Amino acid sequence: TGSDGVARTLETRAPRKVPLTEAWTLSFPKGWGAPETVTLCALGSWTDLKLSAEAAAFSGTATYTIAFALEAVETNACFELDLGRVEMIASIRVNGAALGTVWAPPYRLDITRAVKPGANLLAVDVTSTWFNRLAYDAGLPEGERKTWTIAGPAKGAALQASGLLGPVALRMGQRLR
Repeated sequence: TGSDGVARTLETRAPRKVPLTEAWTLSFPKGWGAPETVTLCALGSWTDLKLSAEAAAFSGTATYTIAFALEAVETNACFELDLGRVEMIASIRVNGAALGTVWAPPYRLDITRAVKPGANLLAVDVTSTWFNRLAYDAGLPEGERKTWTIAGPAKGAALQASGLLGPVALRMGQRLR
């Protein structure tokens, strides 16, 4: 019963959760010792990728992209992106439209206005803290360091998890009116 006193009956379907488990492309900016792109079969911390020590210590913003398809988009459909675990901040774009930034759990965002029937492209820019790069640089001679700080992690400090850790899923439901 609505505020107008009229009783209505609504028929709904249970929301669906579709994991985005296809291969992701991870792109790093140039000049920080990481490869330009890496194809990931599974999401995980940058520190766990089979890359050089400098790449594992990457700090900054890297971009994850994945394509996904939707058969149809109903007029009352709603789509929420659930990023799972993120270390640290994530900005989301779907089909080139900037949809927002998430920085605390749950790492979820409504992406309804940007999805379309057929092919869609999801881009997630993940920004980490400078801790890992500072820890890596602490072990280098001063002339080879790319970062400096008055007080930072010590040489040999354990790296912290960074990146999009997932699992990532598209949650599809419907808006009730």
